[in-house]
Amino acid sequence: MDELRIRLGSWLEGVATRLDRADALLERTAAGSWRQWLRLIAASLGASVVLVLLLHLVVAGLFAAGPGPRWTAVVLAAGVAAILQVIVVRNVVISIAEPGRRRFLLIASLVAVAALLTSVAAFATATAAVRSMPLWTAERMYLWQLADSVPLLAIPRRLQWTEAALTGGVGARLTLLAFKIVVIAPLVRLVVAFYEVVEAQRTDPAARPRPPGKLIFRVTRVRGLTPAVAAAGFLWGALGPGTKLGHQIGGLPASARVAAVALMVLAVVTAGPYWGVLLTLVEALIGLVVAPGVLAFAAVVGLVWFDTPVRRAALPFMSAGGLAAKLSMTVVLGTIAVIVVTRLWILDEPTSVAFFLLLGFVGTTAPGRVWLLTEVRAAPVGLALGRGLATSAVWFALAYLVVRLGQLPASAARAGGIDTRYHPGWLRHRLQRYLNSALQILCAAAAALVALHGTATLGLLPQTPARPCTGGFVLGCAPGVEAWPAFVDAAWNVADAIPGPDIPAVLDWRLATTVPSRAAGLVLLLTILAVALLAAFPAVRSILGWARWRAGAAADPIGLRAPEQLVRHLWGVVDFVVSEPADADDRSPLAGSRRARIAEAELALAERAYTALRERWNEGTPMHTSATEAIQLVRSAYAATLAGTRDGYEQLAAQIFVEDLETYVARWSDAFALAGGETRPDPPLDPFDLAGATEDVLLALASRRDAGPGPGTGLDDGEPPALPRR
Repeated sequence: MDELRIRLGSWLEGVATRLDRADALLERTAAGSWRQWLRLIAASLGASVVLVLLLHLVVAGLFAAGPGPRWTAVVLAAGVAAILQVIVVRNVVISIAEPGRRRFLLIASLVAVAALLTSVAAFATATAAVRSMPLWTAERMYLWQLADSVPLLAIPRRLQWTEAALTGGVGARLTLLAFKIVVIAPLVRLVVAFYEVVEAQRTDPAARPRPPGKLIFRVTRVRGLTPAVAAAGFLWGALGPGTKLGHQIGGLPASARVAAVALMVLAVVTAGPYWGVLLTLVEALIGLVVAPGVLAFAAVVGLVWFDTPVRRAALPFMSAGGLAAKLSMTVVLGTIAVIVVTRLWILDEPTSVAFFLLLGFVGTTAPGRVWLLTEVRAAPVGLALGRGLATSAVWFALAYLVVRLGQLPASAARAGGIDTRYHPGWLRHRLQRYLNSALQILCAAAAALVALHGTATLGLLPQTPARPCTGGFVLGCAPGVEAWPAFVDAAWNVADAIPGPDIPAVLDWRLATTVPSRAAGLVLLLTILAVALLAAFPAVRSILGWARWRAGAAADPIGLRAPEQLVRHLWGVVDFVVSEPADADDRSPLAGSRRARIAEAELALAERAYTALRERWNEGTPMHTSATEAIQLVRSAYAATLAGTRDGYEQLAAQIFVEDLETYVARWSDAFALAGGETRPDPPLDPFDLAGATEDVLLALASRRDAGPGPGTGLDDGEPPALPRR
């Protein structure tokens, strides 16, 4: 008995230890970034799937045992689902009532998937027991209802997923209504709460310890592979199937074919840098060709110099015009067109290049690819140049689109952040950037839709060109599929997902065919999500951030926001310095630790605030001097702390000068408030020291505020008065 008691006590102690570790993990994750949340949520997702599978097996076994055990299965599934739903609802409610207690929202997020799937199983089990229908049929029916409840995406329609409706009168409709209220409503509120946490962390540097360098590094590496991809495409096209050398290589022994492939790989690696130079020139040339001014002038030349129905309708008098008249009209119309189009053009160069590559080379009927295959017939030493260049162009186009997609998340993450430097024309440029992001996503979606018909249809293989199909975008019409109809298809589905205006119906915009396959429907779903996450949401955040900046600019006419932000972030770094022992032997390693990354993020934000301060406060002013001294000492103390070489002077100096700057900013603010600085002077005052200012200076400032700039105030021209710093 004593041995059993000892073992039981040891087991309980182990359980308590594991619970303590789990509790500590929850606390750390709740205080961390949303990326840390996602890692834990991904782990809970796997556990939830295992739990639901086990529950399904138990319920299926009880169903197979007969009518009596079926109701035991109903009670079991309902009990598990009810417990998990109570956990989710309780923690969501607490997190709403107390937003600062993020632990509860994290718990709700971890349990949400399990609660959702077990609730589906519970409703399906009850329905199958009442209606004596197969369990899997009932589960599919409720999963369909769950997918159909996702707003904007129309998942079942796009995936061509159909299930029998739940029929049976008022009882069936009430059951379905209860399912949507009990299961879906808490999940929607949880998603909203999680989004609020992510947005809140965008204004909290301590919650964003991970720098964006890793993502940029990955995108840079992918971009560096683009020349190698183009070189591999050229060799594959020039030496691949259907070529003379390809046929000869195919007839060699196995060892010789392996050697030939190895030589090709070596050639790709060797030629990669040279292809990089060539592709840079090609990309620059394409950017020049698709420049708005060049396109506008080319359109004018075509209108004036060629006898077309458009010219006969728009410029009928040019039919009898001579050379001088055509030259004059070209100059006049070309100048007007270049000016107008350049001002109204919304596509940036990467988007224009993406369109050019997609429409020119992707697909068997792409004009650029067809021209290379039919017109470039040279074959030096057996290399089919036309096929090689055509295949290389397709591979390069796809690699270019992949690189552009890889760069969009970093651009979206910077939308409306606290470290954004706004200016009057910022919003227009930012909205134009996200519009171009959406167009690049649609280009990639069009290439994916074409690719669903195989490498031959995409143009990856060096086959002969095919004539385009007639009757619009008919995906079953092999082998040729146009890239432009695929782009239109993707654009139509994105427009159809926009809530409210019903753009396709208002414009009477219809597609020739419906979504042809589930794979294409999945591509369209991913396209809608990508446009929403990488273009629409960042655009909304940018608008909100710009609006806050405009409101803040009116509320902060004296330029105190940057100094206040600088003080806050410097204190974040100083707190890290103070909390770490000076001797490296007395502490745990700092390199790569979370607290070091948080301090690094604080220092980076302090640098941005310091840059903004220097733009507002002239060099030589006491504010500029005090801020410069403080940030230099904090930099030195931070670097010495990481290196383990910090002495007492560096830490003390950093604390004193940051405190000095904080006091100085507060005195400046108090002085301006004493002068009645709630009204913004126009033009703005030059920054100067008001701390310790005399009554005459404050009265002059108030007089300028009331009367506007002009003679007699003493503050409109020349240097600011030399006021004492203390």
